[in-house]
Amino acid sequence: MESTSNNRTWTEDWQPEEVVAVPLRPMSRSGIELNRLNRYGFMLAMLALCSLLSTWSRIDLRTTSVALDEARSNYANADAEQARLRLEMASLSDPSWLSGAAESLSLESGAEVIILPTPSTYR
Repeated sequence: MESTSNNRTWTEDWQPEEVVAVPLRPMSRSGIELNRLNRYGFMLAMLALCSLLSTWSRIDLRTTSVALDEARSNYANADAEQARLRLEMASLSDPSWLSGAAESLSLESGAEVIILPTPSTYR
């Protein structure tokens, strides 16, 4: 296979071609490509957007955490209130407690106590 200087294969011995050094020139305003500036502007805008999103999500997370703590506190208070009300209901519906309360208030002890059926027995 014959090779020409323009059509070399990778198996041939490569000889480095002579590289011509181009002197550096200062970048002038007219030499900047607008396409590159757009890329940098886009990347800067994406960085700012990600920073804003991160800050907003942290603030929202803290706000949600505070609301969750308040909801848990309200739930614990409501649960304690419900337990207290159940205990009060149980103590008020106990006939022996009523008799004891009547004696402590020095009411007549000879009165007849009538136990009424609960609403669940009406079914």
